[in-house]
Amino acid sequence: MNIGEKLIKLRKEKNISQEKLSNTLGITRQTLSNWESNITSPNLEQTKKIAKIFNVSIDELVDNNIILNKLNNTEYLMIKQTKFTKIILLTIYIIIIGLLLFYSFKMFTKKDFTSKYSADFKCVLKDETTSFSVTYSGKHINGNDYTEQEETYYLVVSNQEGQEQLKIGTSLAEMFKSLEYVKGYYINQGAICLDN
Repeated sequence: MNIGEKLIKLRKEKNISQEKLSNTLGITRQTLSNWESNITSPNLEQTKKIAKIFNVSIDELVDNNIILNKLNNTEYLMIKQTKFTKIILLTIYIIIIGLLLFYSFKMFTKKDFTSKYSADFKCVLKDETTSFSVTYSGKHINGNDYTEQEETYYLVVSNQEGQEQLKIGTSLAEMFKSLEYVKGYYINQGAICLDN
């Protein structure tokens, strides 16, 4: 049963004429007749008034599967704007969460800003042990003082002959690539490499 048929049924049950109902709703009799003939439909505010007059729910006037097809422009724009706002806010939240995760990962992959990454290992080749550790220089925090320099990673190589420091990159990717190369070289020579 459509809204026009339901309106006729309710009006007849309450014994209310078209003229009396149209005056109560503040519309013309012709408008009410168009609703009952399903030529047009009441907007949301008018549907609320009808439901109140006949003491029924809006669901009883309109099928649950059908949205009122005559929402006025203001109501339509408000619904559209609300959906757009929700999409924008959701996008902003996702970006913020992504940035927080990125910076959290970046912060926690370092032991601290001034010392070493956890990329220490040693290789044993022909009874000679060579130790490797990575140091980092770049962002420094001293109390409330924050200074930033070029991010640089150094590989400290220690063996029986002494210690040497080599620059191995200016990013995490370069640093890890260099470490893989060094480990691969020693393993190819027959060394056994273990993480410290």
